[in-house]
Amino acid sequence: MVFLQNTSDLLSEYKKWLTKAQLHTGTKIEVLRSDNGGEYVSNAFKAHHDENGTTHQTTVPDTPQQNGVAKRLN
Repeated sequence: MVFLQNTSDLLSEYKKWLTKAQLHTGTKIEVLRSDNGGEYVSNAFKAHHDENGTTHQTTVPDTPQQNGVAKRLN
């Protein structure tokens, strides 16, 4: 778990996590699913997905039914 001081640090930490996850599993991450938070839908984040060929899916705003189990427990 990584605690971010600023949401602007998300992209660099995501890149580190993505590399580790792909090396650990031996497979390519194809889809990222997140909420519509500004840090996830920035132009830099979109450019990163375009470079790596990954798909970014976002949930519909104000639909807690789409949240994962962990988020519902919070």
